[in-house]
Amino acid sequence: MNRLLMSSLASNTTKAYTVGLQAFDQFRLNQQLSILWPPPSNHILMFIAHLSIQGCKQTTARAYTSAIAFKCKVLGNGDPTKHFLVGLGQLPCWHSRAYQNKPYKPLGDGIHKPIGLTLDPVNVWILGSSIIKHATVAASQRIGGTNLSIPNANIWWQGYSGMKLLDLVPKLKYLKGLKLQSPPHIIVVHCGANNVGKTRLDRLLTMVHDILSQCKTLFPKTKFVWSSTLPRITWRYSTNTRAMNQTRTRVDRQAIKTMVSLGGAYIKHPKIKISHTQLFHSDGTHLSKLGNDLFLNNLQGAIEHIMGVKTK
Repeated sequence: MNRLLMSSLASNTTKAYTVGLQAFDQFRLNQQLSILWPPPSNHILMFIAHLSIQGCKQTTARAYTSAIAFKCKVLGNGDPTKHFLVGLGQLPCWHSRAYQNKPYKPLGDGIHKPIGLTLDPVNVWILGSSIIKHATVAASQRIGGTNLSIPNANIWWQGYSGMKLLDLVPKLKYLKGLKLQSPPHIIVVHCGANNVGKTRLDRLLTMVHDILSQCKTLFPKTKFVWSSTLPRITWRYSTNTRAMNQTRTRVDRQAIKTMVSLGGAYIKHPKIKISHTQLFHSDGTHLSKLGNDLFLNNLQGAIEHIMGVKTK
């Protein structure tokens, strides 16, 4: 930003605005969002939700959004943050500090033992490849939104295009380094299909075991859930669809075996088959709207079961 304009601000304000703008742009990079100015309103809303999950004070969020407004004005644009600056504490993504600081109920030890309902939110992370990235968008457009209509659930979606198994531990370390108020109760992992055909099968099976074990070491009190990889009509590294899908199922078996041994759980998606072409996007890899709905229903049912939510 123009140094002359920044120098017109008090030094503390300048520092706060600089930090806020850096945080906003870093957030957009991490979420693989375009760095556009003026930023789209949904970028700002996602950023505010992110700050809420981090446990930032409302005053911090106000300072950061004020920084965004200031830069927009400097660039000659309108203020896209004005809708968020007023009544920030009433946004559905923002919980009061008193509410956030209540202790969470610990997870049960057994794989099928539900967490049990509490008055406090159950923190769930869903981490994975572009399947999760697209599912996030699909969830945001459904009734119940990104929390999947699950009572007391606070779901944080982290989907990254091209994500592979070796990306899993570094990504979890990064998310842990954000110093959220409490470690997640549940982490759902959907990853591994992008390794199929690129990594030798024997190496891949060893990687799955070792990487999931490292994840559990990072979050020893968290229940990990393996979301089985999805079949594909089109694979990047081979035209032999049958062989690739067979390799994928072997990876899933190893992941499920490891996850169960670590006290975790797993989700299968048996109704998503390559013979049901209407469930797939035209690229043969990602899911269609119908496919995403089915995938989200599976995630919702599994999370509800683990949490002990009674459905009608």
